[in-house]
Amino acid sequence: SRTQQSQEKVSYIKSLYEVIRMSYRSLNPDEEKLEERVRTTWESFLVQLQEAHDFVHTQTPVMLEQLDQTYQTLHEEALAICHQATSGKFLDPSQHAPTILVDMRHLAEKFSVVQHNMEETSRWREMIVGTGYDLSALGIMVQQMDVRR
Repeated sequence: SRTQQSQEKVSYIKSLYEVIRMSYRSLNPDEEKLEERVRTTWESFLVQLQEAHDFVHTQTPVMLEQLDQTYQTLHEEALAICHQATSGKFLDPSQHAPTILVDMRHLAEKFSVVQHNMEETSRWREMIVGTGYDLSALGIMVQQMDVRR
């Protein structure tokens, strides 16, 4: 991991300073300041890394809950649009066809926005836990609505 590689580099730098100190001479004041700066920077990094880990650890369940709620709301909205597009006036052959086609296009546009948001929510979940939501129902809904167009 990158942290491990960084740790190895910091250890290597420390060992170089030690070699200089033991084999050649004492570090001059500038070198001592630089060595101290490397040490304090590394320690600060480790503290910040732990804080980031703790933040992610505590926020992940909160974010997943919000994503689940958002997905559920979007899924219900998609179902409602699909139901509306496959029932009522859209099944009545006596309805004025051009009006029905305009209404169906509006529903399809609305469904497309919901579908995009569901796919985006699924991608976010996948980034957090490695798997997205099952979006197969969207394909079925699209097929059902396309039959009506």
